[in-house]
Amino acid sequence: MRSEWRSNVWLVIELLLVSMILWYVDCKVYHTVSLYNSEKDFDLTDVYVAEITYLSEGQPGYSPYDDGYSYWNDISLMLNQMRENPYAETVGTGKNSMPYTFSYQGQTLYAMEGSDTLEYYGNSRMMDANTIRIIGLEGANGETSEQIIQELDNFNLLLSNYDDKWKNSEERPDATRFKGKILMNSDPPLGISNIVLNPIRRSDFEPMTAGMILWSEKYFYPDEVIFKVKHGKDLDFSEWVSSHDMKFGNIYISRLQSMESRRESANRSDNVFITRNLINSAFLLALIFLGILGSFWFRVQERVPEIAIRKAMGARRMQVLRRLLSEAFILLGIALVALAGVACWLLNSQHYETVFGNRPEKTVYGSLLITVVAMALIVLAGVCFPARRAMKINPVTALKEQ
Repeated sequence: MRSEWRSNVWLVIELLLVSMILWYVDCKVYHTVSLYNSEKDFDLTDVYVAEITYLSEGQPGYSPYDDGYSYWNDISLMLNQMRENPYAETVGTGKNSMPYTFSYQGQTLYAMEGSDTLEYYGNSRMMDANTIRIIGLEGANGETSEQIIQELDNFNLLLSNYDDKWKNSEERPDATRFKGKILMNSDPPLGISNIVLNPIRRSDFEPMTAGMILWSEKYFYPDEVIFKVKHGKDLDFSEWVSSHDMKFGNIYISRLQSMESRRESANRSDNVFITRNLINSAFLLALIFLGILGSFWFRVQERVPEIAIRKAMGARRMQVLRRLLSEAFILLGIALVALAGVACWLLNSQHYETVFGNRPEKTVYGSLLITVVAMALIVLAGVCFPARRAMKINPVTALKEQ
């Protein structure tokens, strides 16, 4: 009896440890897949982007400006010519404005709330009105692109919220806490809009652990020109660009690229990482299944004489199988209750970020549910396979061997 209890205790510990490992792996995979399958914020079909390069004094091809002229004159000249492209619907400019751009221009903003200083950390992006229209930037509460453009015309900044993990936290107050406030240490004073933006991610797999700060293009020279091309005219548009001189005074544009191509490039390394993680997870799942199968196989083999006696006394196969399964699921239930206790402790402790990183709680709960279902299926298979084999043994043979 004591040895059987000892065996049960060790099996519960094994099931608990395996469940914890599987939960951690499930959480990583589930989070990544849910990010990738989440609704994309922008329709970038037929959108192209090109880099703007500025020549500085002393560089070959640089022409000194007359009084009153600057790079802005060259930018205006460039935009006027690009808008003559018969295959372009809209042309805009920006700086770090587009999704799938891995340049990170982080900035910290400060504002007062009573006697407290609020701190907001975000990725600065600059757009003109046409770029906002091209990507269809909207507010988190359904505000239109035109409303956002109006806010920028009033020299207001616009902020986005963080992901669920950081919303309403004291450590990182979200954008709603900054609505209508004036930035500290800004000259001239800059206001923060009452409109909260939908964020722009740098890849389909990246969570918004930092927010977004949207500036008017009036504050910075743009570093990219964005085109919305007429549908089906991509090739004609590219040929028109390649057949015209792309130098305008002291600036030139180069590296024309579709946003679909940029998206593929931004996601390529993540796709490799995700594929590797899925392979590792499948391999780990196979090891877990074989380990549990081995444990229950050994457990069933020890009970072959008992199974033989029950069959000899008239027990049906399903009755025997039901008894073995009920015992296995009782042990699994004890392990999963312990796992739930560990989960509650982690979710409410300072170790949350250490274990789960920036993953939101809904991902942690979702992966926990997947782990429970997976463990139940593994135990079911781990009991059924050896039990079916054991029940095929003739009772006389089993008792004789015993």
